[in-house]
Amino acid sequence: MKEVIAFLRAVAPMTDGLQLALYNTVTQVGFRRHGFVHQGPAPCTNLWFIEKGLLCCYDQDQDTGRQYCTWAMEEGNIVTCVNSFDTGFASTESIQAVEDSIVWTIDRPQLERLTAGYPEFLYIRLRLTEHYHVHGRKMDAWRQKAARAVL
Repeated sequence: MKEVIAFLRAVAPMTDGLQLALYNTVTQVGFRRHGFVHQGPAPCTNLWFIEKGLLCCYDQDQDTGRQYCTWAMEEGNIVTCVNSFDTGFASTESIQAVEDSIVWTIDRPQLERLTAGYPEFLYIRLRLTEHYHVHGRKMDAWRQKAARAVL
């Protein structure tokens, strides 16, 4: 849990109350290599902080039916199936452990309670959303460049 707190504190200062609330809310889970952290089509209702390991998110091409990796994230990152987490709808994606992994997880209702109870947490969420939005754009540009190189 100390890794989660350190990660969030690097974004912005946190009150002792928020840190205690996180300790009492966030849960540690281990996944063996090839284990599913999330499996579609179930709605994705959790965020996961990767303490140790590597996770990969897979989706399926609607035209070819082929499965492809939409992202791979290593320790020190927060992951989810973004569209499903944001909307609450069924997920087309699955998240799988590429290697034995340890993650810390929080579900959507817990996240919303922390946000409502601790204003500084809202700021942290905003900064992390911006960070991962930029990261996602860079990944999209890299994939487009790789696809052009193949053609």
